Amino acid sequence: ASANSAVLLRAAAEQAESQLAVVADELLRAHRRLGDADRELTAARTELDAATAAMQESDSLITGAAERMNRLGKELAACQRELGVLVGQQEDLAQEIQTQNERLKALETRGVEPVDEPDPGGPDVEAERLDDELAQAREREVQARLAASTADQRAGEVRRRVAGLEGEASDVERQLVERDERRARRMAAIERCDVLAQIAVAALARAEQSLAAAAQQRDRLDQERADHERRLGVIRAGLREQESVLADLRETRHSDELARTELRHAVDAVAGRLRDDLGTDSDTALAQARTAEAAGAHGPLAGGEERDETLAEDEERLIRKVSLLGTINPLALEEFHQLQERHDFLTGQLADLRSSKQDLLKVVEAVDTRIREVFSEAFGDVAQQFERIFPRLFPGGEGRLVLTDPDDMLTTGVDVEARPPGKRVKRLSLLSGGERSLTALAVLFAIFAARPSPFYVLDEVEAALDDVNLQRLLGVISEFRASSQLIVVTHQKRTMEIADTLYGVSMQSNGVSKVVSQRLREPVPTG
Repeated sequence: ASANSAVLLRAAAEQAESQLAVVADELLRAHRRLGDADRELTAARTELDAATAAMQESDSLITGAAERMNRLGKELAACQRELGVLVGQQEDLAQEIQTQNERLKALETRGVEPVDEPDPGGPDVEAERLDDELAQAREREVQARLAASTADQRAGEVRRRVAGLEGEASDVERQLVERDERRARRMAAIERCDVLAQIAVAALARAEQSLAAAAQQRDRLDQERADHERRLGVIRAGLREQESVLADLRETRHSDELARTELRHAVDAVAGRLRDDLGTDSDTALAQARTAEAAGAHGPLAGGEERDETLAEDEERLIRKVSLLGTINPLALEEFHQLQERHDFLTGQLADLRSSKQDLLKVVEAVDTRIREVFSEAFGDVAQQFERIFPRLFPGGEGRLVLTDPDDMLTTGVDVEARPPGKRVKRLSLLSGGERSLTALAVLFAIFAARPSPFYVLDEVEAALDDVNLQRLLGVISEFRASSQLIVVTHQKRTMEIADTLYGVSMQSNGVSKVVSQRLREPVPTG
């Protein structure tokens, strides 16, 4: 039993060794296939790039070939029409040549036939006439043969041209078929890039939605501001008009007060003259006049010279009183009614202006409240992002944003407090140039993080940074490139090394500038 077990164990060991060799061989072949697959993948990516470029080139070639096919078709139709015309001309010329040959043969036959009764005076004339007709017929034959030869040559050229155009058209069609096949193969390779295109389209859609929402809010605020400005302009114009009317009313009231003062002075003067001339006061004179008027002819002054004297004195007194009153304005009552209506109208307008002012103040208060809310929210987000980004640029440091007047969000300013590691200063003005630049970049990227955008453009922002600070800044930029596109204008080599694509301007030997580009790596799709 032990011998049999040893044999079985030895056989199992040999079988295991053979299986191990087979597995090792298969593993080696798998590694080789993996390497081949990697190379094929690299080649496929290269082929995809080349296929994309070739597809663009083939599109332009297909467009040119289609235009050329149309042009060749038009030329072929024109050549076929010209060939038909030449064939018709050739047939006409052949028929004319045949006619002229028959006529020539007839003339030659007539020239050799004997004449039974010759005309004594006319053989020479007839011979000359026949010779002339024969020469003309031969000349027409030569011209017809030349025209037929020319027509044959033109027909041959047209046929050759038609054959060339047909061959060229077949070549173009064959090239189009080949390009269609290549394009189909390339389209199959391009379809693998649909996922990236869908991701880019989704990101673009989200960016467009946010941009559209921001644009709508901006347009709404601009419209409200324009409405408020228009209403404010109308109110200001109304106020100016009311101020003008109020100035006119004040001037009119001043004139009335001057007139009343003059009348009062005139009445005082009349009363003084009554006291001086008649020895009585105005009230006593007025009572006497009323008593005399009521008594009539039955009073104590009725009849006699005493009454006449009294009446004469009263008349003289009344004349003096009327002369002291001055000129009477018969339109004073009408003017008073007009001024009363104007005063009522202005009072109503003033009430409307006060109501509009109250409405405008309410709108301004609502806008100020909205501005405070938006600014407070934006400042809180930016301050939070600044406290997160600043320690990444200054490891071990602290930074924060502080409002100068937190109680008034409309007029407050923003102070930047930065304390790099190993320093106690907080003011930005006490830092070095590189530290100030890096702190400003921290504020900038905090704004980017609080209110993200699809792409950013940075121009020479790292010019004042050393290698250590530049490396920290590149780390922050790499974080943002995961969600946005960044265009950086720079002369720093290390900044160029992290780029996906480089663009530059190179001066050629002939002194002409040329834009060059180089793709360093495949761009990372933004989510």
